[in-house]
Amino acid sequence: MPDYPAWAVEGGTVRWFASPDVLLRVDAGDWLWALGRTAPALDAVRELLSGDWINRPS
Repeated sequence: MPDYPAWAVEGGTVRWFASPDVLLRVDAGDWLWALGRTAPALDAVRELLSGDWINRPS
């Protein structure tokens, strides 16, 4: 997919990545949004992309 303009950041872009179970969106290289079809699919993304995750279910 091509880069799309990020409305909130001048000159920034939005990138999308998809698999059968996960949709990822990167905003201006700073924010990563992740949507999983299932909780285990989202957990797999968290394991592959380590770091601090906001709103992680307990």
